[in-house]
Amino acid sequence: VLDLSSNQIERIENIFHLNELEEFWFNNNNLAHWEDIDLLKALPKLKCLYMEHNPIYYINNTKPSTLSTTNENELINSSYRRKIIFALPNLEQLDATICSKSKF
Repeated sequence: VLDLSSNQIERIENIFHLNELEEFWFNNNNLAHWEDIDLLKALPKLKCLYMEHNPIYYINNTKPSTLSTTNENELINSSYRRKIIFALPNLEQLDATICSKSKF
């Protein structure tokens, strides 16, 4: 497990040599670049990924303000899960949810 959550990191870098990495926790950062998800294909054993609460998780790649009165569920990018699972078909878990390929 590599846990880099809650660090305000904007890009995924310097982990692609970790061939044995099975779980990568990168939630609550500032990732707004979908191409970084494609780079995770270099991790052949990756089975569990946490990416929620990054800008890519939200509509328009924008995290809601902490002062926002909008329900967070209304701001979630509806294609977030589908895009990640399509890019990384070997994932077994995305965030806290088991991946079911039949739903996509």
